[in-house]
Amino acid sequence: MNLISAFERGHNVEEALDAAIEKMNSQLKASDGLIEKIDFQVDVGYSGATVSITLSLNGESPLHTEILGVNQRGLNNSQALKKATQLINERLERRKGVIQDFAVKNIEPIPGRAYSTIIVAINEDVIEDSHDAVSRRRRIQKALDLLSREPSTLNIAKVADVFSVSRKMIYHDLEALGFSRHEGGVKKGEDKH
Repeated sequence: MNLISAFERGHNVEEALDAAIEKMNSQLKASDGLIEKIDFQVDVGYSGATVSITLSLNGESPLHTEILGVNQRGLNNSQALKKATQLINERLERRKGVIQDFAVKNIEPIPGRAYSTIIVAINEDVIEDSHDAVSRRRRIQKALDLLSREPSTLNIAKVADVFSVSRKMIYHDLEALGFSRHEGGVKKGEDKH
């Protein structure tokens, strides 16, 4: 179990929200586990807006995880929330999986102007695009061929960073290529006759 978080500042809530979500999704690509809970804060002042997001992750699942967020303006909280809900539902239509958690914040800084922000945490049923896995494994195989098929020379964390996946996914790729994980690194799997 672990937490990941992001804090971003912008000229307005939408700018700060987009930057925070981009940072969170980048962290999620490199993290194992499913999202359990989401929390976020939105603050608006004369100097702009800030958004902070925190997620809790649990387990070691290679499923795709992602957060989506929207910020909409209306004449009142009800109208802003309705617009934000419609927009987030449009974005959710293309997703497979479950909404694990969501959070809503309403701000009405002055009468006649209200904002609703919705953030949704998704654990998708999609493990990964098979084409991406095949391509990634081919590139790992080529690197191993250049290294005389010695996987212990690979820096797993760097390889994971290059492909924007978790270390666990790279270990899974190496196992698919015939290598096994052992204490101290990775070694060529033994043939079983």
